[in-house]
Amino acid sequence: AKELYMRGALPTVVYGPGHAQPHSFYRVIPVRTPSHMLEAVLSEIKTESYSAAIFSAAVLDHVPASVSDTKLSSREPLRVDFVPTHKIVREVDGVAKKPLYKIGFKLGWRQTAEALKQAGMEALETLRDQVVVVNDLSQVTSYTHPAIIMDRGSQVSEVSTKREIIESLIKKLEHNV
Repeated sequence: AKELYMRGALPTVVYGPGHAQPHSFYRVIPVRTPSHMLEAVLSEIKTESYSAAIFSAAVLDHVPASVSDTKLSSREPLRVDFVPTHKIVREVDGVAKKPLYKIGFKLGWRQTAEALKQAGMEALETLRDQVVVVNDLSQVTSYTHPAIIMDRGSQVSEVSTKREIIESLIKKLEHNV
């Protein structure tokens, strides 16, 4: 968001609980839960005229089916059932004021490059993204952030740092939005 702002864009960030401190020079909508994030994103997409959306959040895929308002006894067995959350990137289709150029992220764990590329191709199809960034969390360190960037035009590139991811995505936005 900072890099986009520095290049003249007016980003809005829907931000859940995390350690990053968003900058004060662009709009930030704080949220606490996946359902709040979905509500905030849908509200923005319905009321504002965005050209593009980057779905980089690692939103929970599942949440507890029920939540207790009281302390649970350690004497009782505990069973937790989970239910899937909505895929926000999919939910915006047909809601936006105008067609969105969507950039999504797909995170894997200990997968081969081929498996990551397959996951990226599936995400391009099922989530209807124009671009997807696929990476393997087990390969991410404080110095490197290897990723495969894929688009609907069958372009595939491999990068190794967050800076390279940002630069690649900005180029795609500049050429397509």
